Amino acid sequence: MASSRTQGHNWERDCITKLAEVLELEKFQPKAKNEFTAEIGSSRMFSRRLDNEGIDIWMKELFANIQCKKTLSKGKSVTTIDVQSLLDLEKKFPEEINILLTRITQPAKSRERKLAEVMVVPYELGIKMLTLLYEHTRNKE
Repeated sequence: MASSRTQGHNWERDCITKLAEVLELEKFQPKAKNEFTAEIGSSRMFSRRLDNEGIDIWMKELFANIQCKKTLSKGKSVTTIDVQSLLDLEKKFPEEINILLTRITQPAKSRERKLAEVMVVPYELGIKMLTLLYEHTRNKE
């Protein structure tokens, strides 16, 4: 089984890939040597300052502070998510959009089994997102 650090980095890469696809951004790819044209990548690669602030995903046009966490759930009937990193971002950047992306896994025989992938946002941001979804759904009718 990979170390928890490696699993966390893999989750971060999965998030970057998904966001690049959905937002139609050029993802940083080391083999392609596209660091000058990339629009999204790991803050470990692009910005030590962002990485030190707890922001995992770098975007050329940064519009949100995104932290990625991989959580191992050992409970049988209760699964918890550690939201401390989101609270830390909220304290450092109260006027900005702060998001926690979490992959929750459970121990299995030789590997871990994925339970869920969730996005945790502050309440006010969640209300804004729901409002936009509602308006988008109504406009489709």
